This record gives sequence, structure tokens and C-alpha cells, in this order.
Amino acid sequence: MRGGLVFQAALFPFALAAAIRHHASMIARLALLFVVVPFVELALLMLLADATDWKISLALVVITGVAGAWLVKHQGWRVLRRIREELAAGRLPAGALVDGALVLVAGTLLLTPGVLTDLVAIGLLIPATRTLAKRRLVRWFQDNFTLDVAGQTATFRYAPGDEDAAASSPRDADQRTIDGRATRVRQLK
Repeated sequence: MRGGLVFQAALFPFALAAAIRHHASMIARLALLFVVVPFVELALLMLLADATDWKISLALVVITGVAGAWLVKHQGWRVLRRIREELAAGRLPAGALVDGALVLVAGTLLLTPGVLTDLVAIGLLIPATRTLAKRRLVRWFQDNFTLDVAGQTATFRYAPGDEDAAASSPRDADQRTIDGRATRVRQLK
């Protein structure tokens, strides 16, 4: 017992350094999100106003916001219907839940006035481009997360387009519920 504590104490500086690097990376990402993106949005709106007229820039922001709100409502109801259908069929609606999360992100982006965020949001609301975003998001989850259930490790599994095969629930196998814990796996460089 005591040797384990000494070993853990010896590793503490390395764990602390890794935590500081992780937090510095997170601060840089947040700075990008909350500082750089608004400046880019402002610059794009100013360039558009200089190239045309400020009224056209304002109208573009309002029109994309209204059109985006309509698309969020339409796609949100569509995703909700898919979730209900999957649940009624006894399947886990994995693909529909990812679609719902992306529609929620799109709605949030539409609240931000600007051209760039509106274009990204409308891209997420179009089913064909949302499928591409869903594939990238799923690939990111597969690369960064594993699932540890009762000492057995499994990777995040979802195959876009193959809803029936990939979205099976634990109760399909033997009618039991399995509780698990997800942990993020990071590679040291």
C-alpha cells in the first residue's frame, strides 16, 4: 500500500503538467471561440457592407436568421419523429440523437449574428451536409473515447447509414440493462 502511494506521488508532477497542458489547450480553444470568431464575423460584415450597402448586410443577417429558424424548427420536428419511430421499434436512436445534437448546435449558431456562423448553421441543417458532419463527429468520438463496462473495454461504435445494425441496445441481446462509464483516452506525444 505504501509503495503505491510513493509511486503515485512520484507521478504527480507529470500528471500536473499534463493537466496544465490540457487546460492551456482548452483556454486557447475558448479564446478562439469567443474572441477570434466574433472578430472574423465583424470583419466579414464590414467587408460586405463596404462592398454593397449596410442595409444589405443587415438584411442578409436578418434573412438568414429567419430562414435558419424555420429550418431548425422543420429539421427538429423531423429528428424528433425519427427518434420516436426508433424507440417505438425497440431500437436505440443513435443516429437520430446525433442529428438532434447537430440541429441544436445549428440553432445555437443561428443565435450568433454573422455570416460565417449562419453559413455553418445552415450547412448543419441540410440533411446531406449534416450527414458529413455526423460522420466526422462519430470518427472523433471513436478516436477519443472508449467504454469500460465491468472491466471490459469497448470502443465507441456507430456506423452512419446503418441505423439497424449499429443502434442495437443491450436489451436486444439478453433483456438486461448494462451500466457503464466512459473515459477519455489521450495519447501522449
